Amino acid sequence: MLVVAWPDDDYSGISAIGDLLVEIDRGSRKSSSGDHYRISLMSSSSFRVVGPQDGPLYQVLANRVTLKASAADTNGAYSLFEIRTDTRGGMPPHWQRYDDEALWVLEGTYAFQFGEKVVTLGAGGYVYVRRSTLHAFANCGQMPARMLMLVTPGGIHERFFAEAGMAAAYGETSVASGVAPDWPRLTNIARKYGIEILPPSGG
Repeated sequence: MLVVAWPDDDYSGISAIGDLLVEIDRGSRKSSSGDHYRISLMSSSSFRVVGPQDGPLYQVLANRVTLKASAADTNGAYSLFEIRTDTRGGMPPHWQRYDDEALWVLEGTYAFQFGEKVVTLGAGGYVYVRRSTLHAFANCGQMPARMLMLVTPGGIHERFFAEAGMAAAYGETSVASGVAPDWPRLTNIARKYGIEILPPSGG
């Protein structure tokens, strides 16, 4: 419920803010700028709240990937993921054919590689990666690191992570340490979604 100050004119009834339908009821108290009105949102699909331990969770290599906003939530505009990376974990060089990527570091330190260029960023650092750009990232700190990854358009990475990763549960310890990745399986799945992964030498 939102309470707003409104001029003295009678705007009671149904109105619209943008394309969101609202119901306006005259309040009983007045402020110096006019009456108070209570605005009740009448569309439950206009917002979505996601808690810190909400969303599908996958183990992808040494990364815990949580889907926070799906293409279905954003009308296809983007998908949003929270990524928690073990020490010395990350993703090898790869590029995606169909989507652009934005990365925002929340905790720890990541090294991002673009061709021969390597950039190290801590909390608050931001990276934009245009589609078809070869890139990689790794946790170069002494503790697990965490970042948000926004991919546009939405949907493609959702399906890739769901198929390539292993379903995980909140509170579990990462199982990636000491487990050799199945690179042929991972690269074959990635190609289905327009993603090309270059495994480490010997992978």
